[in-house]
Amino acid sequence: MRPQFRGKKVGDALLSHVAAVAQHEACFGIMLNVLGWNRSAIEFFRKHRATLLDDWKTACFDGEALQILAATR
Repeated sequence: MRPQFRGKKVGDALLSHVAAVAQHEACFGIMLNVLGWNRSAIEFFRKHRATLLDDWKTACFDGEALQILAATR
């Protein structure tokens, strides 16, 4: 989050709204990605009682990999 918005509870309000939408839509929950070096985001998630799934990796298909994958159908 940009420094000028820190401490104003913007993240709390956004996360709360997304949680309300997820409940309304009967979603299983919310999954977010955070890089290991982003300690402030990790602490934010911990503060809100998120379960951190340390063994999981995020897979990203973009660029050439996306083009090749799309062409193989």
